[in-house]
Amino acid sequence: MYLMPIYILIVAWAWHAWRRSPAYSTRGTVKVLAALALMIAGVAGAIELILRRTQSNPVLGVILIMLPVLVGVVGFSIVAIRISSGTVAALRTTVTIGDTHRRKIRRLAEVAGLVILFLLAFAGIVPAWRLGLLIISGFVLFFSGVVLLPLYFQARMFDRSLAPSARSERRIAAQHP
Repeated sequence: MYLMPIYILIVAWAWHAWRRSPAYSTRGTVKVLAALALMIAGVAGAIELILRRTQSNPVLGVILIMLPVLVGVVGFSIVAIRISSGTVAALRTTVTIGDTHRRKIRRLAEVAGLVILFLLAFAGIVPAWRLGLLIISGFVLFFSGVVLLPLYFQARMFDRSLAPSARSERRIAAQHP
């Protein structure tokens, strides 16, 4: 209960930043809110279904609940990025897309994977810490998925925007006959 003022401030600051963004539009806001409502309804329905099916095994229920939450958060993040970023120029199929931005995200994913492997190795070595280390590695996996998947999607959009579009290729060809 004591965190509620902090949550309200975070939401207020996020709304203030969104309203001052050059990408702000009422139409985009309505699309994002509609996507949020659909994601919340889908995740809530999936959680209720999981809770009904796994009443006899609560540990399995908690583990399975993390999946729709992960899919919902990542899905909403990608939809919000897509709506607020607009469209990317259409590319020819022969154009190779670089990986300038995605390479950075892959390095972060490798670090997260190494942290998870380190935690799992210690869980195998020290039996007294096994449950705690497995829980921590699960949280690292969950949070790295929530953070890195939308970042990778946005980095892919950035890399696509750096690739030459069909229009820019025609313009360059017309300038240099």
